[in-house]
Amino acid sequence: RAYPTTPTGVALKNKSSERCRENRDASARAKKTAFLMEKTPKRVSLEALKALTGTGLRVFWPLENRFFKGKVVAFDRFTMKHRVRYEDGDAEWLELFRERGRWG
Repeated sequence: RAYPTTPTGVALKNKSSERCRENRDASARAKKTAFLMEKTPKRVSLEALKALTGTGLRVFWPLENRFFKGKVVAFDRFTMKHRVRYEDGDAEWLELFRERGRWG
């Protein structure tokens, strides 16, 4: 855009660049918010999380590049973690929403 060199034209040019900067900042904030929402677990009731106790699952272990069968044996409502006991006898506390796994 060509702006005249009058005071009004200079003011319009400055206002236009400010608006462009604000839009760019808003777009960056929106992208960051969307990313965080994607990585944050959705709200789930404690009853639903506790109901997973007794359910079988397979948890992916990336270092071994395979899934291991296990069973959810407990839920800690303070840490929001589930206790998973694997077929080989090992057990660990996991935040299941962060793990790659399959139910059943």
